[in-house]
Amino acid sequence: MKQNGFTHLELITSIFIVCLLVMAGIHECRIQPIEEKNKSLYQFKSALESHLAMSYSKLAVLGLETAPSASNYPTPTEANHFSPLLKKDDIHSLPFTGCAEHSPFFCEFQFGYPKLSSQTLSCLIPNLSAEGDKNQDWTTLHLHDAMLITHTDNTVIVNIDNHPKALLKKPNCYLRYQPAKKERKYVLTLCPCNE
Repeated sequence: MKQNGFTHLELITSIFIVCLLVMAGIHECRIQPIEEKNKSLYQFKSALESHLAMSYSKLAVLGLETAPSASNYPTPTEANHFSPLLKKDDIHSLPFTGCAEHSPFFCEFQFGYPKLSSQTLSCLIPNLSAEGDKNQDWTTLHLHDAMLITHTDNTVIVNIDNHPKALLKKPNCYLRYQPAKKERKYVLTLCPCNE
């Protein structure tokens, strides 16, 4: 008598093999976007380091690489936002797009590198926007002593005391920028994506 179809053993073996292939495919589909996000983060870190080195060089040409503060506007005090702390000689037309003296963008540097200013970084780096702005690929988030730079997909806007504030969706997948101090240059660390 001729047999049509599978035996029970062949059927169970076939189902087991198909299940293994599906599980391997699902695992690969979950890992691939994380690897792509990390690759993008590492590429942006390299671009940022290049722009920071270039900004240092441009400020060195002007003799401002050791200046504790260089700005295209007077630095405001906390009590009065229009009271300058800098003398007129400390206000410069900086050699960056959007950083001319009294331009619409507020650019500020210390010891040759950007201060904690999303406007300054967005003038230096294409596709980087100010905090919470989702019109670019990358955005900044301010901390007390540092700035986080992450992909805009990794942020959420919340309302804190009637002011919109950008927060991280995930506790990873960002660059942490700490500005230069007199005794050291800037610190840029990468927190890779893992979910």
